[in-house]
Amino acid sequence: ATARPPCPVATRRVQCEITSIYVLSGTGACLHLDCGEDTKLLAPGMRGVVVDAHTGRPEPSGAITLKKVHGRYALAKPSGLITLGKSRRVVIDLRRTQACTRRH
Repeated sequence: ATARPPCPVATRRVQCEITSIYVLSGTGACLHLDCGEDTKLLAPGMRGVVVDAHTGRPEPSGAITLKKVHGRYALAKPSGLITLGKSRRVVIDLRRTQACTRRH
């Protein structure tokens, strides 16, 4: 088995803005994220957390899992988050993921 390359040292966290949220019947909520150019560091299955826009603190029950990454956007499923309030930002800590991927 070949070892995956380590995460780039310069960027250990990816910040995304929540652009919309909707509820699908039977499957729960879905978050649309704008992650900019940093999506090249992301892959489905990576985990993150919704943070307060002003303090940067994680929101209770704010855990999310990336389901799809395309271009500068990502789709995420929250673990239990129902309301966002003013929390419109998601942070994905690359150090806590199992592996980073590089797409060309």
